[in-house]
Amino acid sequence: MKVLVDSDVVEEHFLNRENDMSRFVKAFCRIITQNPELEVCITRRCLNKICDSEHMELEEAEGLASKIVNRFTICSGSPQILHDARQHDSKIEPALELECGLKWKVDAIITQEPKKYGENTLPLWSVDELSIRLSLDSIISRRSYEPQEQLSLPWSEPDTSKYMVRNTISIILKALNILKTVGFQGLTKNDLSSNLQLSGETIQSIIWDLYNFGMAYCSGSRVIISQHLLDTGSEDISKYLSIALKENLIVQQIYAEIESRQCINRWGLDKIIKAHAHENGMHNKILKDKTLGDYRCRIISWLLFAKLLEKRSNGSNDFFVIPQNEGIHKFNAPSEVQQLNLFELHLSES
Repeated sequence: MKVLVDSDVVEEHFLNRENDMSRFVKAFCRIITQNPELEVCITRRCLNKICDSEHMELEEAEGLASKIVNRFTICSGSPQILHDARQHDSKIEPALELECGLKWKVDAIITQEPKKYGENTLPLWSVDELSIRLSLDSIISRRSYEPQEQLSLPWSEPDTSKYMVRNTISIILKALNILKTVGFQGLTKNDLSSNLQLSGETIQSIIWDLYNFGMAYCSGSRVIISQHLLDTGSEDISKYLSIALKENLIVQQIYAEIESRQCINRWGLDKIIKAHAHENGMHNKILKDKTLGDYRCRIISWLLFAKLLEKRSNGSNDFFVIPQNEGIHKFNAPSEVQQLNLFELHLSES
């Protein structure tokens, strides 16, 4: 994967200031450190701005330039790039970055301020979106199986768009918290089963959920948490899943139904789940009422946690709407996880 980074992000890293961009910058630096295979481009103009300072000695500037060149690909300008940049309705720096990105064929520009690029012609990713792309793109290359202890995982790259979750989000969060404690050492399936006190079959389904949403990968007989989730809290995971789940076809159909009718109830959810299961050859497994209710409970728990749905009540009937403040995650971990557990228990009993 090849990306071009917004020059403001690079400059803030070397200025080392504490401001609104600090978290974004630190998260990006952590990603490029942990993913040496990621090709990161910056413009020649960005390099010159960082190193051409009247307060910096020549030797210091040369050392800094060498450090930058060793990690970044420098995209030099040209008269044609400058000419094409003038056609954009943005300021000159983002316009040049767009044109350099097109010439060097990058997958996206990494930025915290997409609006400054105007009517762009390249994808603009946040740090969270970059994390998801890296996680999904590198799952296969990171898998290394030991035949005698091979974990049961799909042989092809997971298709998040068609995937149907196998567990409620509370179980997945418990598994993630356990995997965090052991870091890159990981745990075997049996160790995970012992820690969670769940059957081997349930543990296998948890591994599938983690794997298909890029939250964990397998190395030999061990399950290892993805690097970008190692130091995260509930709010970060919620935000991560809000992006990943939007690629899922069931979620897209739920959103389309809510946008058409302003809300959706359990019967509307069941209809969408049945249709999706039928299209993917799973109708015999999902048509039974209990199985259908179990799956509805699972997917709702994920969407509530990711702040993609909000539960409302009308007398004895529950329905769901799209939160007005979608995308703003103010997650109070202890209280909200407890509420989520109670909600899942209520759904499983109904």
